[in-house]
This record gives sequence, C-alpha cells and structure tokens, in this order.
Amino acid sequence: ENREKRYDFIDNASSMGLEPDHVKYCLVIAVNIDQEDHPYHFIALTEKEISDAKSLEEVANVS
Repeated sequence: ENREKRYDFIDNASSMGLEPDHVKYCLVIAVNIDQEDHPYHFIALTEKEISDAKSLEEVANVS
C-alpha cells in the first residue's frame, strides 16, 4: 500500500541524513521487504549541495 510513496521515503531519508552540519555525504540503501531474495532495491550516495554549505572551503575540507 506504500508502493507509490517509496521514492518519497527514500528522498526523505536522504534529506534527514544530510541535515547535520558535519555531514557531507549520505549513503541510502532501501530494502524491498516484499522481495526477500534481493539484498536491496535501491542504493544511492548523495552529497550535500555547495549552496547548503557555509563556504566552498568547507566543502573541500573533507576529513
């Protein structure tokens, strides 16, 4: 019943993961619980946009 909302859930998880100031990247792995034979349904590495950072130097200083 939530099938139509799956990408909304993924987008929300990515946004929440990138929310803290110290986070620059977020790895999202989504599992389809209806297909137990697949290890995952969706995987993405998201990056905080430069406009969200205080300065370009802050983005370049990945530790």
